[in-house]
This record gives sequence, C-alpha cells and structure tokens, in this order.
Amino acid sequence: MKINVKKMRYVLSSLALLVVMIFGMALSARAARDIPTKVRSYPGGVNSISMDLEKGEYVKVTAAKGLKYKITYERWNTEEEDYNKDASATISYYTKKKGTYTIKYDVYSAATNTITASGQIKVFVQNDSPFKKVLVNGKDYYKMDSYFTTKKSIKFKVVMNKGYKFKKLELGTYGAPAPVTDDYRSSSYKNYTNLENEMTYRTVKNGAKVTLGNYGSYSLREYDYDNGYDKPYKYHYLSDSMTASTYLRVTYIDKYTKQEETTSFYFSKLR
Repeated sequence: MKINVKKMRYVLSSLALLVVMIFGMALSARAARDIPTKVRSYPGGVNSISMDLEKGEYVKVTAAKGLKYKITYERWNTEEEDYNKDASATISYYTKKKGTYTIKYDVYSAATNTITASGQIKVFVQNDSPFKKVLVNGKDYYKMDSYFTTKKSIKFKVVMNKGYKFKKLELGTYGAPAPVTDDYRSSSYKNYTNLENEMTYRTVKNGAKVTLGNYGSYSLREYDYDNGYDKPYKYHYLSDSMTASTYLRVTYIDKYTKQEETTSFYFSKLR
C-alpha cells in the first residue's frame, strides 16, 4: 500500500494543532487569580480574606502593621496531570482598634520558589453599622426575642445609615426536593433514590410583604447494592429539618470600600 506522505504530514500537523488548542483551552479554563484589593471588617474579632490563585502558587504576607495575622488555609499542587488547576489561600487577621490597615503580600510559584506577583489589600476596620433600621412588621429586628416565627409572611424593610447605598433585597428559600442526576451510577445500584433541594434567590421590594419558605435543607440517598459477587447490602442517608429556612439578603455599597457588600437576615418557621 502506497502512503501519501504529504497527506500524512497534513493529518499529523492537524492533530498536533488540535492537541495544542485543547491544551490551551484547558489552561485558560483554570481559575485566574482573584485577590481583593479592599475589605471591610469590624474591630474585636477574627476576620478572614480568601483568595484564589493560579495552579502551583502560594502566598506570603510581607507586612501588616497594626494587625495580628496568620495564613489559616492554603491549597496548591504542582502535579501536571492534576485536573484541579487552581490554588487558594486564606489570611486571617485581628485587631481591636478602628482604622485603615494595609496587608502586603507576595505570590510565589511553588515549583521555582520565585515571586510571580505582589500586591496589597487595604483593610477598613470600623464598627458603624450599614443599617439605621431593620424592621420586621414595623418592629426592630435586633430586639426580637427569636427569629423563629409561625407566620406565613412578614413585612421586611431596611433603612441605610448615611454613606451606605442600598442596592437590592433578595428573598432566599429552599425549593421542593427533586431527583439528582447521577451519571456515574452503575447497574449494581438497585432501587436507587437521590433527592436534594437547593436555595434560590429572587429580588423583592424593600418594605414589601414577603412569603416565607416552606422547606428546609433536604437530602435523601438510598439504594440496594448487588454486583453479583460481593455480599449485597442496603444504604440509607437522610438529612432533613423540622423548620423551613428563609434568608433576606441585602446588597449595598459599603461606605469605606465603595464596593458591593451583602448582609443576610435569617428566619425560620415550623414545618
């Protein structure tokens, strides 16, 4: 059989180009660095800053005058074939004094121990609340004896303090449990049930009456296992709640960082 060399070279070149394109797409799909430049916190408590890094990177704090700090979480690896392409870290810090602080850091490549990036995070430590009033049916939310209610609906309203700008109010509730698709389940699993629910948010009007949720977090997984060789067994897992959960999430512009921040208010009712 005669081989067309030109055609073979073209096929090989095309395959090589395809491999390069796929490899490039995989690299571009990995998480890019996501490190905040400004954060807001309150004095007298431990606060944390989470950051996403690129694969095989870690972070070192070089300066944080006035703050006690520690890297409390980090995850990275340099394995080429690993599908987890990202890395992450958390810097925790503490101060009991109000003020503006600066955390300086360097990002390193774990493979070469060389600096790949540097930056700083401005930390605004203030104890004033974004909210002048938080009202539930016209009453102060913070003076309520309990956030448990038997009511089906409530009227909820926030009034912002000066310097803070209200953006939106969202209602978060759990939906009814629904089947979860499991593409990796083998034929050895009989009478298989996998149900879960999730919380979803929708925008509501500030000051309007809102209907509270009817479900709490729910998860059910059960099956009979029999692969024809090992001893068969049954499996059952259930996680349920006696109460239905509702969250009212307020998005606003912070007075100090000038960035969007969120605060959530929780309510529960007996199901």
